[in-house]
Amino acid sequence: MERDHIKKLADLSRIKLEEEELPGIARDIESILSYVEQIKEVTDKTEVAPGLVRNVMREDALPHEGGAYTEKLLHEAPSSKNGFIRVRKIIDQG
Repeated sequence: MERDHIKKLADLSRIKLEEEELPGIARDIESILSYVEQIKEVTDKTEVAPGLVRNVMREDALPHEGGAYTEKLLHEAPSSKNGFIRVRKIIDQG
């Protein structure tokens, strides 16, 4: 890669480069571009085993009727009132 190209890239990137850094940067950029070319040549032809692809999620549906466990939950709570679990006040709005 030519020095002028590297200087232009540095200017566009707002990176200040000293003149003595240019050869090292040029080598690094060439190495990166070479690696990118190698990656482009890779063809991944692997197939997924058919037994491994399946939906393990449940269907979207109500798991039970609304309120089916309300009484049981309220019974387990330390304190309840009018169908709600009572808790201590922790936020003072004053």
